Amino acid sequence: MIQNYYQTPQALYQSMTPAQQWAMNRSFLDDAIATGGPFQLATPINEIWPGSFYKSEEDYLLIKGCVFSSDGTQLISPRWGSK
Repeated sequence: MIQNYYQTPQALYQSMTPAQQWAMNRSFLDDAIATGGPFQLATPINEIWPGSFYKSEEDYLLIKGCVFSSDGTQLISPRWGSK
């Protein structure tokens, strides 16, 4: 199974503006979608806070065509469904 991890040194991440953080995160998400693996959710979907950075990630993935797994623990890339 393909797995992707988003890891940025904390000092670098904290030195960035929220817009820079989101641009870096979005680039990672786009690359991971292209790879085709599922996204394992770190937080259950019913516990995602509206307006949070995590909610922004979820919304972005849904706009890009990802769908929730039947058990709600993953967001499945459109490429993964064709494998």
